[in-house]
Amino acid sequence: MSKVSEIATTFVAYLKRPDLYPELRRKIWKNIFNRSSGLRGKEEAEKWCKSISISEKDFIENVLKMNFVPFEKKFPQEYENALQAQEKAPVKMGGAGSLSVIYYINEFAKAQNSIETGVAYGWSSFVALASLVSRNGTLYSSDMPYIFAKSK
Repeated sequence: MSKVSEIATTFVAYLKRPDLYPELRRKIWKNIFNRSSGLRGKEEAEKWCKSISISEKDFIENVLKMNFVPFEKKFPQEYENALQAQEKAPVKMGGAGSLSVIYYINEFAKAQNSIETGVAYGWSSFVALASLVSRNGTLYSSDMPYIFAKSK
């Protein structure tokens, strides 16, 4: 799909959802008047992040002081099922990121409750719940509505 076609499709989807007009207005304003503001300082920020970053393994072992086993190795069948579900999804979104970190932070904190924003495919939900279930915990999730979904 061309960029123009993608923008037009997204715009029409927003127009069909009056409940999303405030978000549409914000996006139009940002893209017309503040186009460069989102990238201001990006290179400097990336350089700083790279200079202080550590691997998931190092974080879990050296900061949380826990034995590291990658999440996908701890729950191989569940992980594979989740990958297959993602492949079948009709909508393509962002994928999984730092699953082990999310899991081990919940384990380290012995979390009874966990909060997430931005659910997409549900990878972070899946990982947090894998930890919370052993403590009968609760996950609170919040996400923006998907613009191509039919409004109720």
